[in-house]
Amino acid sequence: MKKSLLLLLLPFLCGCSEKEEPIGGPVIGPTYLIARYVEGDMKLDYIPRTAATDGKSNTLYIDWADTEEYYNPDMEKYNLGRQEFWTPENKAKYLEIAKRNGDEIGAYEGGTPPGLYFGDQIALADNFTSMHITSDADWDEEHPAGKPLDDLFRVSVRSWKQRDEYGAPLLCRERMDRIGPEHLQMIPFNPKNPWDGRKNLRPIEIEPLAEPASEQHHRLTLTMTTTDGRTKSTSIDYPPKTGL
Repeated sequence: MKKSLLLLLLPFLCGCSEKEEPIGGPVIGPTYLIARYVEGDMKLDYIPRTAATDGKSNTLYIDWADTEEYYNPDMEKYNLGRQEFWTPENKAKYLEIAKRNGDEIGAYEGGTPPGLYFGDQIALADNFTSMHITSDADWDEEHPAGKPLDDLFRVSVRSWKQRDEYGAPLLCRERMDRIGPEHLQMIPFNPKNPWDGRKNLRPIEIEPLAEPASEQHHRLTLTMTTTDGRTKSTSIDYPPKTGL
């Protein structure tokens, strides 16, 4: 009788000493948040003011040309991305950027952050401390040629350093003179549009809050300083104030 009772209890006794495996197998996740970093030459472009944009001001945005990409080493582990990026040099560069960004968070509990698919988290390799914009012509009486126009332009930028409850990068929309280093860290590169997954958002958009006082044409120059002291600048001809 005692022997029979022991045999019946044996599975339960053994089960308590074993680590229970999660349903569906072990939980895996990336070691670093960002799937890949992108760096390149900064270039200004703009969305022209037309009837399709309801006559709004010409919105500037920053694009990047001649880009280099550095892949998270976990991409190879999970057989994601392109194999030509799975090189020791590429891995070393990625790890250098991740360390500088403090992206050593380890795997997320339960895998990637909720609402994100590993591979969507793409960021600019450069972090910035400041951004300023000037014109080669007088914008108005208070802003002669060469004087910063930071108080006349509003910036829309996201950061992987600041995320919402779903793990997506938070949007900051502020006048340029109120933008600080905390807004310019780990900037998403062409982030997914949360309202339309088929479209991408631009990393940084710059919207004028006031058009030039005259019809004079302007050459705008945007200057951004990286956290390691490098200066990046780009210029664009800004259209004069015109009708639709």
